[in-house]
Amino acid sequence: MDITQNVIKRTKLYLKENRLSIPEMELRAGLREGTLRNLLYGRVKNPTIGTLYKMSRAMDTSIETLISDPEKSLYQKEIDLLIKIAHKVFPPMKTENAEKDDILKMICDIYDYSERTPNKELDDNFFQFSLDRYYREKESPGQPQPKDFK
Repeated sequence: MDITQNVIKRTKLYLKENRLSIPEMELRAGLREGTLRNLLYGRVKNPTIGTLYKMSRAMDTSIETLISDPEKSLYQKEIDLLIKIAHKVFPPMKTENAEKDDILKMICDIYDYSERTPNKELDDNFFQFSLDRYYREKESPGQPQPKDFK
């Protein structure tokens, strides 16, 4: 699927979800009358970067998201977050010869915490807290450990 088709799909979905008409969206985006209609009906094959910028701002998204395939990127943010966490967790855990279950548990714990943050990003402080907790538990098995992150 090409970029224009992705923009059309995402825009139609946005219009439907937000119960907006094409003229309302054109007004919201600051587009000239007929610009969006021409795009959605295939009369425009290559929208300008200015049009894409205005549309993405009106839709409260990035141009990158606007032009990406909606079906392929459904879980892309979550996948990117998991990859980022895994890249951060794996090197120190590997040098400790940690068990796979411990590595996966840490990745899951950090992911769950990150999903609850407002921007759903990896929190470096929580990562360090999790790593320190793992080391303390390894050094003193069975000893009570701080469970809460502040």
